[in-house]
Amino acid sequence: MRIKKEQLRKAGLLLLVFCFIYPISFKFFPIMSFRTVFAIVGFLIVTVFEKKLIFINASLIKIIYCLLLITLLAIVADVLNNTRETFFIYNTFSTFLIIVGAFVLAFYFKKINDNKIDFDLITNYIIAAVTLQCLLAVLMYLIPGFEHFMLEQLTISPYSKDIRSVRGQRLIGIGEQYVALGIINSFGLVMLSEKLKKRSPYTVLQVCLFVFIVVIGCMMSRTTIIGAATAIIILVVFNRHRIRQHYGKILIAIVCVAIVYLGILPNSIKSQFDYLFQYAFEMFFSYESTGTLQTRSTNDLIGMLSIIPHTFKTWLIGDGFWDDPTGRYAYYMGTDVGYTRLLFYFGIGGLIMYLYYQYQIIKQANLRTKNKHRQFFIFIFILFLILQIKVLVDVIPIFILFMFAEEDDSEIILEESKKIKG
Repeated sequence: MRIKKEQLRKAGLLLLVFCFIYPISFKFFPIMSFRTVFAIVGFLIVTVFEKKLIFINASLIKIIYCLLLITLLAIVADVLNNTRETFFIYNTFSTFLIIVGAFVLAFYFKKINDNKIDFDLITNYIIAAVTLQCLLAVLMYLIPGFEHFMLEQLTISPYSKDIRSVRGQRLIGIGEQYVALGIINSFGLVMLSEKLKKRSPYTVLQVCLFVFIVVIGCMMSRTTIIGAATAIIILVVFNRHRIRQHYGKILIAIVCVAIVYLGILPNSIKSQFDYLFQYAFEMFFSYESTGTLQTRSTNDLIGMLSIIPHTFKTWLIGDGFWDDPTGRYAYYMGTDVGYTRLLFYFGIGGLIMYLYYQYQIIKQANLRTKNKHRQFFIFIFILFLILQIKVLVDVIPIFILFMFAEEDDSEIILEESKKIKG
């Protein structure tokens, strides 16, 4: 009974992590999203219940300072440009909900894990949440009734109004769609690469999960390829001496995946996924037929990269617009590139401050984990900079949990002693 109770608690925590990473709300009460509920409960935890268990640490304070400074710069840009843009004001409010809501997860992490919350524990649950998202996407595609129920009951993303139009063209996620899913998948894959660097009895499972997330993740959002490429570079180029010890297990995992796909899956299911597979890896099919690695979205992105401010005033204080006020484009100036959208909104100062804010989140996560995973966080920041070319990226929904990490110093001492002996 105790084992079952513990498993139920862990399953419950996984659902909490899932609903935190992928913001979901019910259609009959759209104002009260799960993140809002997390924030309310988190506020109670901070102010009433567990003051000693969880507290606002220096890492959180630094992040909040950066967030407030960005908000101030956004207000200045609005005032100087005489606009009424509310994106960053809303974003600040939303981020505070995420920060306060994170206390709920930190509280339960410690409650069911012997008052412990560290890097391995956090990444395990995030990877599990990403895997669950991929699994639900597959089930929704294969079982129309399940998909209909989810679409009818939940506001599964800000794009849920037009999500039915892409049915059959790509897999539909829950809570997020399109590029946002690819960004989360990418971070999850880099976390998996960190697991694969170590000796583990779960290596075969981890490789199978890696392949599953890459394939299904790309069927939801081809941005997942960026994370997959980053993870493979981390393993093959920078940690090849560690990967050699896993060659046998990696081969077993690949054979297992091949057996499942070729020998177990019915042909009816495989045929349903043929088009999705071509969509997911269109870039490589394009290379085979035309000799160029390109898709429609990459061509659009290349066109957007040529759109930059042409006046000194815009470079200095921006234009104060996030969305296109004319309604001609989906985005101001017709570009969705993260860097240029920030430039057009509040100038070079705002862009630098936003990048510094994201850097601080990742830096503080590294410091909270005692610098034990420095290479991982360096590559996370590099991945962020690359993804920022595609769209505006905010790492805080994923990495805020690391602000509550408390690594065991004895493990660091043990690792250092091994290095000395070696």
